[in-house]
Amino acid sequence: MAERDAAAAVSLPRDALFEILSRTPVKSVCRFRCASMEWQALISDPAFVSQLEPLLVTSYCGENPYTDSRILAIDMKGNVVREIKGLGAYPLCASSLDNLICVICSGEVTRVVDVATGKVLVTSPKPAGNLSHFVVRLGRAAVSGSCKAVRIVDFRRAYGAQPPQICEVLTLGGHGANWRRAQPPPATVRLLDFRKDWAGATVDGVVHFLSNCTSLARVSVLCFDLEREEWRTTIEGPLQGEIESWSNHHQIRIAELNKSLCMIKRGLHKNDHPSADMCNIWILTDRGNSTWVKAYSIPTNQAYAWGDFEPLRVMPDGVKLLFYYFVSTLSKPLVLRVYDSRSGTCATAMNMPNHTFERIVLCSLHLEHFVALPHSTIYVFLVRDLFLIMDKAYCSKDHSFSHHWTFCDVWAFSTSSLATY
Repeated sequence: MAERDAAAAVSLPRDALFEILSRTPVKSVCRFRCASMEWQALISDPAFVSQLEPLLVTSYCGENPYTDSRILAIDMKGNVVREIKGLGAYPLCASSLDNLICVICSGEVTRVVDVATGKVLVTSPKPAGNLSHFVVRLGRAAVSGSCKAVRIVDFRRAYGAQPPQICEVLTLGGHGANWRRAQPPPATVRLLDFRKDWAGATVDGVVHFLSNCTSLARVSVLCFDLEREEWRTTIEGPLQGEIESWSNHHQIRIAELNKSLCMIKRGLHKNDHPSADMCNIWILTDRGNSTWVKAYSIPTNQAYAWGDFEPLRVMPDGVKLLFYYFVSTLSKPLVLRVYDSRSGTCATAMNMPNHTFERIVLCSLHLEHFVALPHSTIYVFLVRDLFLIMDKAYCSKDHSFSHHWTFCDVWAFSTSSLATY
């Protein structure tokens, strides 16, 4: 009875509790759901979940890629919350959708994996034929909400002729895992090595691909509607500055940035020196009129001057941009950086674990899948002006129960700094 009274002695305002829990590591948030019905309702609220930081999902490869390759899900504080093994050697995170990721492994096998549960939902073998490159993007249809995968397949040239690319669609959760043929792209989709899935971005139920029409100075974006499974009107890219720089399409990429389509253009100054490298990010503001607004101009770190720039998200303050340099090698670890548009400076946000490589994608949180709820009691203490949240779990061994404190789940928040923490 005394324990219950102690646990109930502190009653936090809902806004303050929301602020505290939204800044707590995901594993602790999962455990805190059993503190009370009020806490469980708050943590399960979609409004609360939407405020949580997404997970960073990337590839890991140890000394033996065939036995020590995996996918890591990492929170924004650098904690690994999920490891997914058994996908094959050199797994590449090609794209993501909510809690799903598309992984391409050795043998060019495509797998769709639920990061929340670690289960493989779809396994698709290498496309048949004399394959050159292919790209797979995940997306959700705007009206029906169906989750789909779109695959563009490029075949090797024969006797100087370029065979047409094919477009295929697969509905996730449907009967079987069969690709069905859709309309071919209205122009050639730019595809690179399948291990560098730079080709597409999904926004508002439309999968976007860069066109490979190098004869045009102005780059264009091909648009595939997931609901109707047909191609929309092509979007023209921005054209400002030197036309010659825009005609070099290998310096241009597209990506999704906070639910908007963006175009990333890297280009050296005329002296072609890495220290003069800048990365410009353009945001599509009007699809119908192909209107783009230049949102960021970021100086490139010389250590990664020849890597590729990948924006991940605009931070909650609406000013800072989280990004990383895409380096296709195990010799350099992936490093997350933050660009502050007010000061024009970059700073390191997080060093990813050693042996991580290739791309980083973002995944949404499904808290109920990440940590099984222990049989535990959560205590909230008020010590002067500090709230202490502690987890006292019950452990079973040979049917005898004992109590122990889980000190790794102790979090302190000052009542005077809740507004600025």
